[in-house]
Amino acid sequence: MHHRTEIRIAFRDSKRHGRGTDALIRLLEKDEYRHRTGYAKEYAWHLLKTTSLNGSQRKGLRAIALRYLHKRMNREFWYMCRFIHSIADDEFRSQVAMLSESKDELVRKRASLLQAYLASPAAARRHTENSAMSV
Repeated sequence: MHHRTEIRIAFRDSKRHGRGTDALIRLLEKDEYRHRTGYAKEYAWHLLKTTSLNGSQRKGLRAIALRYLHKRMNREFWYMCRFIHSIADDEFRSQVAMLSESKDELVRKRASLLQAYLASPAAARRHTENSAMSV
């Protein structure tokens, strides 16, 4: 069974008991890198769009998103950018802005891409078409 199918089943089953969202957040926090986990994390970010989040869940997801700026960009990066736009607060936006001026070139590039999504997801898609995936 693929990770994406496993995630969908786990989310569906645990959502009945109010734990589906927390299961998705734990998956993203663990951030394991194994075969096909990128697809699972991509799908987790997608599923989070359909959930109601409490304050601590939002805070945790913003912290996870900031960690993405310090690691190699994988396929789920783009899904994170599209999702995080909906829960970004002023503090998060200022942290991303600060990282977009980082001395580390790769962190700076990833933060700039995220900043573009925070400003305008539609404009950011055009921006990403001109960006290298190896950032």
